[in-house]
Amino acid sequence: MKLKHKKHVRKGFSLVELLVVIAIIASLAAISFGPITARIREGYKIQAVGKGKNLLVALQSFAKDNDGLFPSENTARKGQSGDSAEACFTQLLAGSYVEEEAIFWNKENAEVLAETVEGPDEDGELTEGENVWGYVAGMSTSSRTTSPVIFDSAVGPGLFSTGVWNGRAIIAKLDSSVKDYEITVSNYEEGLQNDDGSYKVGKVMAKKGKKEYDIFGKGALPRSAKVFGPAGHSAELPSE
Repeated sequence: MKLKHKKHVRKGFSLVELLVVIAIIASLAAISFGPITARIREGYKIQAVGKGKNLLVALQSFAKDNDGLFPSENTARKGQSGDSAEACFTQLLAGSYVEEEAIFWNKENAEVLAETVEGPDEDGELTEGENVWGYVAGMSTSSRTTSPVIFDSAVGPGLFSTGVWNGRAIIAKLDSSVKDYEITVSNYEEGLQNDDGSYKVGKVMAKKGKKEYDIFGKGALPRSAKVFGPAGHSAELPSE
């Protein structure tokens, strides 16, 4: 007489096996999340650089029509002024050198530095919260070509937050270059944030021979230049 052996067919995973699978998936997700986030952020930065290039072209067109002068108090017409970055940029809007206010704004700067992230209202006049670009007024097409003219990530004239573009700031110069520059901060090896969680603030430096200098500092810009940060942008400055 032959004995029949029943085959035991497993109907699913055991609890331990399920936990192992979940742990593996969670680990893979954690590993991939960082690079994916970094790539998305890099894409946003490329878009911001593109807006910077378009804004620089608008400034150059404005200067061509105004005896080589970029927007300032000297180019302000009736009802206009040049006493802030927003006022100077509004001259571009008024002259149709820029069609939309959106070119002056991006969410990445606003989320880190501004009190509101609503964006421009497209009414033809820039006000606080509608602009993320700083501006160097008082220059012309005959100014030194290495001079910066617009910049983002700013918390004040010549001061930059490391929190927008991972320790870098987008700067356009009169030589038509627009790119991101490293922000120099103290104790860089300890990270981009202070102990209290706030982002570090620093300057953008350049080299001349063996010496470093602040590109927005005294002597680096024309005497007539005045540096305006975006209205409403701020950050907790690190204690010295």
